[in-house]
Amino acid sequence: LTPVKDIFNVIIVELKETWGKAAIPVKDDKNILKALMNTHEAWLSLKKIPVARRDSPLSKKLIEEFQKQMDSLFDISPSDVENRLRATRKRHWKEEEIREKWNPPPNLLIHWDSKLIKYLTGKVDDRVAILVSGKPELENPNLLGIPVIASSTGTAQHDAVMSLLADWEVIEKIV
Repeated sequence: LTPVKDIFNVIIVELKETWGKAAIPVKDDKNILKALMNTHEAWLSLKKIPVARRDSPLSKKLIEEFQKQMDSLFDISPSDVENRLRATRKRHWKEEEIREKWNPPPNLLIHWDSKLIKYLTGKVDDRVAILVSGKPELENPNLLGIPVIASSTGTAQHDAVMSLLADWEVIEKIV
């Protein structure tokens, strides 16, 4: 690979990490690299225009087209990003609807279990599954959530459990 491609690949990794934290879908690396390389090649060709000719109509047109291309340079989201984000929001709305409709019984027991989850990407997360039960009023356990925790320590698990119980507004119902 050329040094320019190496630099662009580093930039792509950093961009995807940042956009991933914001949960924004992105195009595949090959398409992002192609867009960056095309922009770089266009910049190199503009750079070759002698200063004396930069005021010519053709040069001005080329410069203007390049500036328009720069406006969309970091458009690394796929064309269906809006639909994907809308689908994610609908899932969250569904979660909120379930939470609002749930009428917890007066007495609940907490159950939790911590697991180390390894994703296909190689990323590893500590997560804790948190459930509540309360027979006879609550026939089956209710999953409150499976949040990511900083570590598998008792303190981290406790903090996650208490935070989720507070979110579901059931702390006072725990026996």
